[in-house]
Amino acid sequence: MAITINSSYALLLRKSTLAVVLITMLLLLPGCNRGAQNEAKEFAATFYETVMNKDFNGVLSLCSEDFLKKSSPEEYLQMLNACNKKLGDLKANEFQKCTVTNFMMSGTYYILDYKTEYSKYPAVEQLTLYKRKGEDEIKVLGHHVSSIGFFAEE
Repeated sequence: MAITINSSYALLLRKSTLAVVLITMLLLLPGCNRGAQNEAKEFAATFYETVMNKDFNGVLSLCSEDFLKKSSPEEYLQMLNACNKKLGDLKANEFQKCTVTNFMMSGTYYILDYKTEYSKYPAVEQLTLYKRKGEDEIKVLGHHVSSIGFFAEE
C-alpha cells in the first residue's frame, strides 16, 4: 500500500517547515534577553551615574584589565576629561539597543547603544561590556563617544 501526497499539499508542508526553521533561527540570533539586558543596563546606569558625578577615577574601577591595557588609565582619564571639556557635563542618557553574544569558553559580551545629552552638545555612545566565564562581575571593555561637539570651535 502506497501513500500519495498531492503536490500542493507537499508544497504547503515544505513552506510550513521552512517557516518554523526561520522563526527558530530568528529567536536564536544574538540579542538581549531580559536577564542579560537588565544586568547590562544596571551596570551602564552605574557607569553613567559615575560619569555624571565626574568621578572619573571611579569610572576606571569599572573598566576591565584588557581595556586598561589598550588605553592606559591615564589615557582614558584624559579622554574622559576631554569629553567633559568639549561636550560639557553629562545630563542624561537614553538606552537605545543592546546586543549580547555569549561565548561558551570565554564569557559574555554586551554592546549597548545610548543617546546622551551633555550640557553643550548631544552625543551617541556605545559601551562594550564583558563578563568573564565563571565570574559575576561585568566590566567595561570599550567606550566610544561620537558628537558634533568634538568638531566645534571654542
